[in-house]
Amino acid sequence: MPSSLLRALCIGRILQTGEGHNQALDELRQIPPHTAPIPEAADEDQAFLESEFLEVIGRCSKDRWRPHMLPFGIRSVTPRPRELIVRVPKEFLPDIIRSVMPAWLAEDEDSDPEVSGIPGLRAQYRCGRIILKRPGFTGCIVIPSPSSRWRKAVLVVADLLGGEREIRMPWITQPNEWHPAEVSWVESWSAHYSTSSWQYRNSQFPSQILRRLPGLCPAPRARHHDLWVNRVGDTCSIQFEWSIGAPHNVLLSRLLDPVFGPGARITPHHGQSMADCLADSASRVRAESSRFPASWIDLRRAVWDEHLDDDAMIRTFGERRRSLRDAVEENYEY
Repeated sequence: MPSSLLRALCIGRILQTGEGHNQALDELRQIPPHTAPIPEAADEDQAFLESEFLEVIGRCSKDRWRPHMLPFGIRSVTPRPRELIVRVPKEFLPDIIRSVMPAWLAEDEDSDPEVSGIPGLRAQYRCGRIILKRPGFTGCIVIPSPSSRWRKAVLVVADLLGGEREIRMPWITQPNEWHPAEVSWVESWSAHYSTSSWQYRNSQFPSQILRRLPGLCPAPRARHHDLWVNRVGDTCSIQFEWSIGAPHNVLLSRLLDPVFGPGARITPHHGQSMADCLADSASRVRAESSRFPASWIDLRRAVWDEHLDDDAMIRTFGERRRSLRDAVEENYEY
């Protein structure tokens, strides 16, 4: 591959994944010829796991995200066909673990408890890598971490999930198999979790977004990011919201990129023109998948007077939450 082409591919990939130069270069050199520079998930299990991961980190508690906020707690990603490497700074590792690993109230076990996180997800630590998988499925997400950080983060999460009400954490007590409560939960939501369901089989677009998530959070840093996924019937919409920060056209340039993007096109809302969608003043723009049916992402940028600070009450509440969190981490020398 000519060095000029490799350099261009490296730059384009870094803008999407947030990887370092050497990491991106190494990955590109291992990709077979005529393959996309940002590979897709190899199968439905991998895509579904990434789709679920995107959804739960979008709901991740934000009490830890200030004053040193990092969008969704992710520094960079390395997409591979059969795994996704997600780099999480130490500060945010407990948040990610608490969000993605399954848990429920022990008192609800006799009445089909509501399972938070990703049902069936289990964590194994091997050679500096936290490997997240669901027994019986092929999907895999990897978080690099020193072993001491992983052990202490688990203790912090167990403490944060504890308290006056007992919490079940099957990924600790049953690390190699599903708990009956998890099986019951996914069976009760078969339209979503069944491998034959439309929602399961149509997870590629959310997976593609996760594989480019750092690129959708460019400088200047927004005041906050929020993300949620709406699945209604045979549709899947990702709602991606931020305040101030980069305008829509910056994010659109990455989503619409014909080489590095996920395969998307602008779909104007009723009354919008294409010029409206590309204007800096746009407050909401839809980019629809050009490859996967009935899937899209709505970019929602909140704009207000940049000189206004956050509401004092909310700020004080966040500081109080962080002080409690800091105390828990100090107990485990995290």
